[in-house]
Amino acid sequence: MGTMNRRMALFTLKVLKKHGDLIFITICAIFLLKYVWRNESDGPDAPISPEEMEKMDRLFDTDEELIQFTKSRVLIRPSSRSVPYNLEKESEKDNSKNQVASTIHTILGRLKNGFFVECGVWDGERDSNTLMLEKRYNWTGLLVEGSPTESKIIKTKNRKAWLAPVCMSTSTSSMIVSFMDNSYAGRIIGPQGMNLPGMSHVSFVSQLCIPFNTLMAALNQTTIDYFSLDVEGHELEILSTIDFERFFIRAMTVEYTQSADRLDEILELMDENGFKLHSKNSLDFIFVNKKNKNTPP
Repeated sequence: MGTMNRRMALFTLKVLKKHGDLIFITICAIFLLKYVWRNESDGPDAPISPEEMEKMDRLFDTDEELIQFTKSRVLIRPSSRSVPYNLEKESEKDNSKNQVASTIHTILGRLKNGFFVECGVWDGERDSNTLMLEKRYNWTGLLVEGSPTESKIIKTKNRKAWLAPVCMSTSTSSMIVSFMDNSYAGRIIGPQGMNLPGMSHVSFVSQLCIPFNTLMAALNQTTIDYFSLDVEGHELEILSTIDFERFFIRAMTVEYTQSADRLDEILELMDENGFKLHSKNSLDFIFVNKKNKNTPP
């Protein structure tokens, strides 16, 4: 047996001497492929599986397992500033509806290097409330979009902000919902498995929803300069989940057109949490935190 081992060792040494460089390159290539495969299959770019959704369902917003899952499997890193945008229009003009991005920028004293959260992003470019702030004033932040179709498009835009391709939860716990994947009108429609009659042309998907508080904890972000909320009628529920004592939000736009019967509740909730109504346009309430310094009245 010892003789056999010695012969094998001598044979191996001869092979390595003759083909060492090729073998080394092959081994490196194998490890590289394993690394890439592991990251593509387990990293945030891979779709969240139904099994993962079920495991993460109904966890409180402070649950450490949910926070770690959000860090490793939900959040997609910003594109580097050195990477050019991939936009349909390269203009740095404010393309947000009613010029709300410019309004917010003025309210915040023409702030540079700010941090935003935009929930309800569409494709990350058209009518974006944050793109101008990002491009012209070096802001970054978090884009939250529940539509799988639109999230894939957002990833191609090379935005300089984090992306969470999930819903923002209407509860202080994570949840799985039925989501209408319908371009700019995508929205939560109800519990998992639910769809709408007469809407066979629209795709309904099961989607994981992560609370605002969890997303911010995963990013270790406690100050948000601007929060844009546009979720087709679920604004009040999401606002009700936010821990305003823990997270300081300086300014907000809240779409109200799908919440006509709940406007007083939205205004009351925001007032109770230290916000004043700055103005109102055809789509949004614009709120400013009363604790802001150097903010125009």
